[in-house]
Amino acid sequence: GKVAATMALVYPESIESVAILDIAPADYSKTIGKQSETWTDIRRIIGCLHELPLSDVKERKDADRLLAKNIEDPLLRGFALTNLVPDDEGGWKWRI
Repeated sequence: GKVAATMALVYPESIESVAILDIAPADYSKTIGKQSETWTDIRRIIGCLHELPLSDVKERKDADRLLAKNIEDPLLRGFALTNLVPDDEGGWKWRI
């Protein structure tokens, strides 16, 4: 991560974008909630984001309202929606 960040800072003309992932020494196969497997939760959340009808989203609060049907936690929805950005045509797209 430090090498990638340094390269992006020192040679910005050579780097289009950088993704640095934090890998913790944790067993992600353990449960993170009442009988929910971590990876099952992650797959479900990504599926909800993928299925979000972006053509129905006029404002970010529309996306939040639509996601609330499947993702109960408002903090989790808010975090996920940080990657929803306006596109050049006046709609929305995922940054990642």
